[in-house]
Amino acid sequence: MNMDQNGQGMLWGSCPVRVAHEPIPGLRYVPQFLSEEESAELLQFLEGLEEHDWQRIRLRGMVAKRTMLCFGWNYVTTSKSLTPAAEMPTILLALRNRCATAAAVVPEALKQVIVSRYSEGAGIGAHIDAPVFGEPVVGVSLLGPASMKFEREGSEPVTIVLEPRSLYVMTGEARWKWKHSIPPVKSLRYAITFRTLRVACPQFMYQPL
Repeated sequence: MNMDQNGQGMLWGSCPVRVAHEPIPGLRYVPQFLSEEESAELLQFLEGLEEHDWQRIRLRGMVAKRTMLCFGWNYVTTSKSLTPAAEMPTILLALRNRCATAAAVVPEALKQVIVSRYSEGAGIGAHIDAPVFGEPVVGVSLLGPASMKFEREGSEPVTIVLEPRSLYVMTGEARWKWKHSIPPVKSLRYAITFRTLRVACPQFMYQPL
């Protein structure tokens, strides 16, 4: 990968201004957040990862079609705790800088990144991200498109299409009040999600109250 003196790809020097949409309060969607060249660089990195690096996800004793990688911190669902993960690679740090600018936070606030690989037919059920994580939650979509459904008791469901190279930012009501889900996708898709922590973590483990 072509690197500049700061160790970031030459493609990542600016953040183009795009029209943002807000389908529900606190949800901002930005199409074409990445250029085609930036998307290709990220995909080259992701597709170059070893198969054994991807974590299999088990749900109710079944192996899900979705696999994932965590950098910065791992969230252990069973114990509701955080444990240290590998440091973010340079290319994800560069993407973090861009996402932080779009979300109006300092890059260092985005302490965890989850890279999810959705094989054909993979999805994720309705949920609200664990309360140990704060806001914003920032997601970037690559390769195949996906629908993202938002649900809240007493409100009509809202669905947006996450196009390749798009970005979404969840804060406020969208982050804390609305459940979101991804129905089974029709083709391979990658999602890169950055999250903040609500409290500072010690060096080895944080166990939330």
